[in-house]
Amino acid sequence: MKQISSHRLAQISKLLPLLGLIFGIIFWIVDAVLHHYVFHIEDSVIGAMLSKNLEEIWMRSFIVVLFIGLGFMGSLLYSRVAKAKNTIEKTNILMQKEIQARQKLEDDLRKQATTDFLTGLFSRRYFFEQLDKEMERSLRSKSSFSILLCDIDDFKSINDSFGHAVGDRVLKTFASSVSGVIRKVDVFARYGGEEFIVLAPDTALKSAAKLAEKIRKETETLLKFNKFQVTVSIGVSQFHRNDIPDELIQRADLGLYDAKKKGKNQVAVKKIQK
Repeated sequence: MKQISSHRLAQISKLLPLLGLIFGIIFWIVDAVLHHYVFHIEDSVIGAMLSKNLEEIWMRSFIVVLFIGLGFMGSLLYSRVAKAKNTIEKTNILMQKEIQARQKLEDDLRKQATTDFLTGLFSRRYFFEQLDKEMERSLRSKSSFSILLCDIDDFKSINDSFGHAVGDRVLKTFASSVSGVIRKVDVFARYGGEEFIVLAPDTALKSAAKLAEKIRKETETLLKFNKFQVTVSIGVSQFHRNDIPDELIQRADLGLYDAKKKGKNQVAVKKIQK
């Protein structure tokens, strides 16, 4: 059932006294018609309406006043209902705004907790949350996934030679370029400093190595500042059933170490030791 707004109720309350007067007049006319046509008390309807019978005039006047009084009472009642409803509506609006403000605050806090402020990528914390979920999913579905640990080569030299502002530009440009290479289902996060990490669901080691090579080539092609060529070294590892998060990441870290040791700007795959 459609509810009447407080504004509509206020309008109705103003009309009720007038409606009471109208009903009173109608009663007066109807009573006069009855006197003339039914009871044959007066010679004409006009005569019945203007009857000089004091008792009749008093009775009609009382009914008219009664209708007007009821109109005023109804008006007062509707007016109070309208005010109460208006108060409720304003309270609901304020509550809705408060809920929206709290929701926005929660969204902002959630975004701060899950997003790296500089690059706009996922945070380290969010990565580990997704890593736990992916490990559980992988065990249920008997599928596998891989992770890619990326480290921008000689990043300290970039900061020392060109300043931290350029260093920040390198980090943001790297984040943007890699985001264009990976899939939407992949989780790309800033792992810390100049280190980044990619979680690639349903991706075996061989396919993960190919993805890492694409990232390496994309970085080598795009990132160049004042003749300084920016490169990235990447370590790759694949999840196995008995892995815990630290072991999986440690293998990728060992692969990254091998890539650095081989001369940087390399992709190194680290398999599980049998």
